[in-house]
Order: sequence, then C-alpha cells, then structure tokens
Amino acid sequence: MSKISKTAAAMMMNKTPWAGGNTTVAPMDGAMLLILHGHPICRIWDSGVVEVCTAGWDIVTTRARLNAIDGVSVKQRSGVLYLNERLWVDHKDWTVA
Repeated sequence: MSKISKTAAAMMMNKTPWAGGNTTVAPMDGAMLLILHGHPICRIWDSGVVEVCTAGWDIVTTRARLNAIDGVSVKQRSGVLYLNERLWVDHKDWTVA
C-alpha cells in the first residue's frame, strides 16, 4: 500500500483535511470526502457509515485509495469489480461498504 493511500485513509479516520499529490481529504456537510483527481470516491459520514464509488474511474489508483480505508476491500477479477467479496455492479454510484 502506498504512503499516500495510508496517509489519506488516516486523515479520513481522524477527520483532518489534507492534500497530497492527486488526493485530497475534505469535510462536507456531515462527512469527510476522499477525492482523487477531483472526483469524490469515498465519504465517511459522522454516523460512521462508509460509502464508496469509483466515480467512473475503475483504475488501479482508485482501488488502492479505497482499499486503504478500514472495512473496504475492492478487487478486480476478470475485469469485474468486487466490493468486500460481493459483486459490485453499480460502482459508479455510491455504495455502502
């Protein structure tokens, strides 16, 4: 796991705004957002609910950033995405992890 993925995940969990390279962690009404190349890919609500999406960018970097978040496991097998071992069909839309 890359240093930037680990740092971004830690900042998300600590609710601390942060920016590094192509990744930003920022507050949003009642949640923290993980933003990659300007596209939100994870939000952790104050209630603790974690939602993820690929924002249409199913690439290695997106999966790496998401995999750094506790409770999130994104894998690709034969071109198909799986979120926490479940088929992830609607990965472009927000899904509870």
